[in-house]
Amino acid sequence: MQHLTQLCNRQCTLTVMQQEPRRMTRNQKPMSIISCDIDSLKRVNDQYGHDAGDRILVRFGEIF
Repeated sequence: MQHLTQLCNRQCTLTVMQQEPRRMTRNQKPMSIISCDIDSLKRVNDQYGHDAGDRILVRFGEIF
């Protein structure tokens, strides 16, 4: 889990993708996974600082 956004990071996502299909089958419930990449975030960090980049990440986390 990524503490800043409260969303899964890459490693967490891989673990979930291994575990959830079994639970989905057992509970007969659908599963959805959203994966995204924020283009140019490095440029934002470089130009405005990591605090600005973190605010963007947190906001995207809230939206998701």
